[in-house]
Amino acid sequence: MSKKAQQVRNSRLLSMAVILLVIFLGAACRWGTGSFSTIGWDRLYLICPLGYLETIAASKSLLLGAAVPFMLIAFISLLAGRIFCGWVCPVPLTRKLLVNRLDDKPENGCKPQAKEPLTVLGLTLGSAAVFGFPVFCLLCPIGLSLATLIAIIRLVGVNEPSFDLVIFPAILVVELVVLRHWCGKFCPVGALLSLLARGQRLFVPRIDKKKCLSVQGKTCGQCVKSCPAGIDLRADNSCGELAACTKCRECAAICPQNAINFLRR
Repeated sequence: MSKKAQQVRNSRLLSMAVILLVIFLGAACRWGTGSFSTIGWDRLYLICPLGYLETIAASKSLLLGAAVPFMLIAFISLLAGRIFCGWVCPVPLTRKLLVNRLDDKPENGCKPQAKEPLTVLGLTLGSAAVFGFPVFCLLCPIGLSLATLIAIIRLVGVNEPSFDLVIFPAILVVELVVLRHWCGKFCPVGALLSLLARGQRLFVPRIDKKKCLSVQGKTCGQCVKSCPAGIDLRADNSCGELAACTKCRECAAICPQNAINFLRR
């Protein structure tokens, strides 16, 4: 791995760790910053878009009071796509701690966007409607990562052991280790963000074909091998949907010709 690619990975891990720390300190010190379900300050806050839709499905009401934060999330997705998945979500950091791997990657490079996450998204909303509460929130690895950290701190800080220290990590291991490729094949949050990001126009990765070694007939393909979403920017149809791009910048960092840019249209 190149030095530049390693720096990008370290930056992503640092970003996830800092955000996780801020949320934890906010809860411990009662700053009112919330959690990954609702994060913000006073009346300025963002909510989990999937949790919001689950609550609508469960309550059979529109919940207009939380509609503005949801629309803000949708607007951010239009601008920056799935940047939450690449730089904020604690799941890649948790996976790194569990199996020493930051991202899931397609086994054979370029892959069409998986249909499984959309199916899981439908089942998630359907189960909330049937059972009357957000069922997936009990299993969501995003929330479980923070809940496990809080359980550990309680044990160390106030000597308060609980079954949370067994149940939460066990669920995380099943989701991130046993069920391989959670982010790409199962995560309904990522599926929803991909749907919201379909109209994005900014921060979309583009390849300069005049610089690309593969386009010139030389052996390379490092960009598609590094992409967690299996997107091949060299193809005319950009194999793998750009809406699935997490802005991890792995492709730009590993490209030996600096042929990939996220700002130029």
